[in-house]
Amino acid sequence: MRRKWFSLTMSAVLMLGLLSGCGSKDSNGGNSAAGGENKNGNSSAEQVTIKWHSWYTDEEVQPIIKAFEAENPGIKVDYVTLMENGTSNESMNKLDMLMSSGEDMDVVHFNGPEPYSSRASLGLVEPLNSFFDKEGVKYEDEYKADAAIGGDIFAIPGSYEDRFVLLNKSYLDEAGLPVPTDWTWEEFQDYAKQLTKGEGANKRYGTYFHTWPEFASLWLNNQQENNKIVLSDGTVNVDNDLVRQSLQMRYNMENVDKTAVPYADAVSQKLHYRQLYMTGKVGMVIIGNWMAAESGGTEKLPATFQTVFAPYPRNSKEDPIGYNPAATDFLGISVHSKHKDEAYQFIRFYTTKGLDVQGKQFSAWNGQVLDKKIDDVLANALTPENVDKDSLLYTMENSKSAKASIPPFYQAELDGAYKNEYELYLLHKQDLETTIQNSVKALQKIVDNNR
Repeated sequence: MRRKWFSLTMSAVLMLGLLSGCGSKDSNGGNSAAGGENKNGNSSAEQVTIKWHSWYTDEEVQPIIKAFEAENPGIKVDYVTLMENGTSNESMNKLDMLMSSGEDMDVVHFNGPEPYSSRASLGLVEPLNSFFDKEGVKYEDEYKADAAIGGDIFAIPGSYEDRFVLLNKSYLDEAGLPVPTDWTWEEFQDYAKQLTKGEGANKRYGTYFHTWPEFASLWLNNQQENNKIVLSDGTVNVDNDLVRQSLQMRYNMENVDKTAVPYADAVSQKLHYRQLYMTGKVGMVIIGNWMAAESGGTEKLPATFQTVFAPYPRNSKEDPIGYNPAATDFLGISVHSKHKDEAYQFIRFYTTKGLDVQGKQFSAWNGQVLDKKIDDVLANALTPENVDKDSLLYTMENSKSAKASIPPFYQAELDGAYKNEYELYLLHKQDLETTIQNSVKALQKIVDNNR
């Protein structure tokens, strides 16, 4: 999945679309089923077609659809690509337009916790608690990612994206550095120094921090609890030494040690972690496990070196190893769907067997067998020999998700306000303490306005 967290202001047209669609539920409370009987116990005297809206290419999803339809002959899946050659973030804007216009849709795909939370808070997706009850399973037994909003489940997590570090093995060998199996941020900074080489246009940096807000709170992200800039109870958590250390580390690496790509270059040149890492411009990057197979190369970015993997760094030797800010996408059911039972069958299949059929992504399903999953994922790499399985398996076996909860529906607004402040610091336009205090004021105002 090429989905990463993004800033989005929800348009009023979403609520207008919701209001205009009220009253469209069927006489069975919205959980309509086709007539007859299929192997899953649902009625289907005639075939039912459900529409699934997502950002993937048709080629990426067809293996999942074919496997589902073979197992559920009474249900056909009509796939609708939201963006041709677009990003998952752009697809959320398209999804909003379709939902507000009353588009016929059943399964809706959200590219992260924030877009899921915002749409669920507007009442655009169906609560799923009754579906789990009817199936006779408990959500928490099936999935390891939190999906509850106010005690209700409105969507099911699909891919599961642990954060870890990709390292260029040839650069490690050149510097005489071992593959890290347990390290701190201090050691991460030392590796970056030793991996940096050259000057000017041909300079190779030790690392690169992408422009997402999560890279402005790295020391906070790997804590087991209270690891967000605003906590679930609305407490602003930026006046925190871990946030200070996160920003100070980035500033020093980018502007003092000059071992990380400067933020100014990243923004002005629209740099991207994938291009920088795969072309050897940086020695290592912190990123998510969707890059496991991609590190073996793609047609556009072939791999010319072997990638090894290391766990997300910890703040000190006293901290437990492996905690990281894992993320997931979510699949829900449109509140206006006329085929909610069939849509539920599909999203349950997709988030369990479906991602195994696809073989490209790690899932939030507790039934996933990690060693086999890694084999499946690496089988999809262009050059699997350029992906070191041993370090990948070790890293993922020792990775644990920091405790997370679904963010408030206004998280994008919080991220935007925080970014406005921390980029001033990274661009030398205000000092660290001013950045912290201005961030507190800006975030508190947003929290108060949304209580």
